[in-house]
Amino acid sequence: MEFKESEYLELKREVTDDLAKEIIAFANTNGGKIYIGIDDNGKVIGVSKPDLVSQKVSNIITDSIDPDLMSSINIENLRIEGKEIIVIKILEGEDKPYAIRSKGLSSDGVYVRIGTTKKQASRELIRRMIFDSSGISYESIKSREQKLTFNYLEKKFRDKNMDYKFDVLGLKNDDGEYNFAGYLFSDQNTYDLKCATYEGLTKVIFRDREICEGSLLESLDKALLYAKYHNMTRGVITSNPQRIDQQDYPGDSIREALINGVIHKDYYMNGSTRLEFFDDRVEITSMGGLKKGMTKDDMLNGITSYRNPIIMRILHILEYIEHYGTGILRIKEAYDKFDNKPEFDTGKNYVRATLYNTNYYQPVKREETITITNVFDIPKGLTDQEVIIYKYIIEHESITRKEVESLLDVKNTRAKNILKSLMDKQIIVKVGVNKSIKYVIDSLR
Repeated sequence: MEFKESEYLELKREVTDDLAKEIIAFANTNGGKIYIGIDDNGKVIGVSKPDLVSQKVSNIITDSIDPDLMSSINIENLRIEGKEIIVIKILEGEDKPYAIRSKGLSSDGVYVRIGTTKKQASRELIRRMIFDSSGISYESIKSREQKLTFNYLEKKFRDKNMDYKFDVLGLKNDDGEYNFAGYLFSDQNTYDLKCATYEGLTKVIFRDREICEGSLLESLDKALLYAKYHNMTRGVITSNPQRIDQQDYPGDSIREALINGVIHKDYYMNGSTRLEFFDDRVEITSMGGLKKGMTKDDMLNGITSYRNPIIMRILHILEYIEHYGTGILRIKEAYDKFDNKPEFDTGKNYVRATLYNTNYYQPVKREETITITNVFDIPKGLTDQEVIIYKYIIEHESITRKEVESLLDVKNTRAKNILKSLMDKQIIVKVGVNKSIKYVIDSLR
């Protein structure tokens, strides 16, 4: 059996003075195991008096760590390669942060596991662990800014012909002070949404970008308008004749994903919710992982634990959402008839929804299967590669040199020569300058 230290495994030849710190580091992070009787190189050394060692470990946990961690720890005696080994199994703790009792909740007392080592926790991380363990919604804490106005919020109620009853919205705590949710919905809010459109499939070249600022509602409205503008509808004229119109992103899929990102964002983290368009997909990224106790399967099946109930309730009142907890299910339903299904990725500090462009290199679904020649005529005298470029421009309105390289799997020089040939034949023209250069069909041909 091979032993090697990792994020979840620590090896110790014997019980050392820093054992409590190692245990605390695992409990404050993702849990793990400590093997006593195995050296750093993975060689099994064994312990001479396993029962005494186990008792010593138990005493360290009981006497040195606060709060009590024994319910999250299991100590076992194992025999490996004929030698006695002690294994300490540590679960991620429920009452973080755990600390050395004599040091308290300071950087000297609180440790976390990073890679194969323990590290002192920063003051900010300690505060975060305290907050997470409290079970209190961040939106209910007192706002540092108390001089707030709510002009945009009032406008939204007027636009909906609804009575504006501020006192029932939950934007003040019982002491009459504005809470953080109040700050988010105020005109003074500084938490923005960032929108961007990239050329191609990577974040190399911007086509467009916008920072959506203002009240949480105002920034959300701006981002929804950005999404609407960039969700193109493509049309094909068939030989029947009939026109098939299909949006890049079906139904309200982007809207649902974006609103979900705003509702479930961890506002303790300063990062922006991001809406990012690529040629083949759109990604909506919200800061903060899943709420404690939630799993990815729970999320995908519409089971919701509300991190921000005040935000959820106000968006429901103003009809941004119809039913609680149905956003993911509605996104999945919008893609029922398409092959590329939405993907949802979760990390410790983010949740990302990826929605695929239904018109990207994918024929429009219809009863009659038609070829591209049913829709337009191919100019005579083109090479096979030039035909591919011509078809691409017809379908996508333009093409770049990099797209030619990717589409034809050719180098820079060859791509330039093909484009030059099409220009010489007066099939296409070049528009734009420098990095914004594109090639479009020559309108005079």
